[in-house]
Amino acid sequence: MTELFFKYKTIISTAALGIIAVIMFILFFKTTDDFEYTTPVEVDNSVHAQVEEEVDTMSLNSIFVEIKGAVKHPNVYEMPKDARVKDIILLGEPLDSADLNQINQSEKLRDEMSIYVPAKGEIIETERETSSSHIVNINKASKDELMTLNGIGAKKAETIINYREENGLFEKKEDLMNIPGIGQKTFENLENDIEI
Repeated sequence: MTELFFKYKTIISTAALGIIAVIMFILFFKTTDDFEYTTPVEVDNSVHAQVEEEVDTMSLNSIFVEIKGAVKHPNVYEMPKDARVKDIILLGEPLDSADLNQINQSEKLRDEMSIYVPAKGEIIETERETSSSHIVNINKASKDELMTLNGIGAKKAETIINYREENGLFEKKEDLMNIPGIGQKTFENLENDIEI
């Protein structure tokens, strides 16, 4: 019997190794089948970018205006770019003693504007009021009137008048950027102080 075992020892060992290899092979492929392969998840960064864009848009479309005088809530308010004086007066809540007849409530608000609501019987200095709320019509303004605009000196005022004479009236406010030396930044500073 022992002689028989030694005689077929190689065959038995090879068969045993083969059986083990087959079992290992079956186990390996069975476990890999149990794994679930998923596709990579793409992170949507556009949401973050969209939020930033909305914040930028909001800051571009809003202005800061102060209201004081005969109001319950004097303060600096963030207002929409197209708001009127009447809108900020409502936010400030005028007192019973407020004299709203001295204020042009239909006037468009401008960034950094200060609205003073006088009390009845109080007289506003008209000179100071007109200088802060004067809108210049760039199609009709004289040289002196153009020079009241922030950043417009004698030379630029003359250039604006010459441009009008040579090219006709401005069709829109943005046409002012056709004047040499008036770029986007200068125009943004002037935009609320001019009209067509």
